[in-house]
Amino acid sequence: MAGRKSDFTLPTNTLDDLFSTQEERDEAKLQKIRDIPLSEIDGFPNHPFQVREDEDMFQLVESIKETEGLLFRPICLSEATM
Repeated sequence: MAGRKSDFTLPTNTLDDLFSTQEERDEAKLQKIRDIPLSEIDGFPNHPFQVREDEDMFQLVESIKETEGLLFRPICLSEATM
């Protein structure tokens, strides 16, 4: 059998990996919130919701300034449930 290569490989896990608690395994699966510097965030050029500094945006900003905010039409409960 000299010169024959085996397909079997030993796992490279540490003992801590093999003997973790269920709580530790569940915690590792959870999503985490991370604070990252803005300098590490790349632009997303094809994102569908871009803020453009163009004439339309300038007009929107000016109209909001003139009305001192946004106006909402009051609705009655019967309209809200339709």
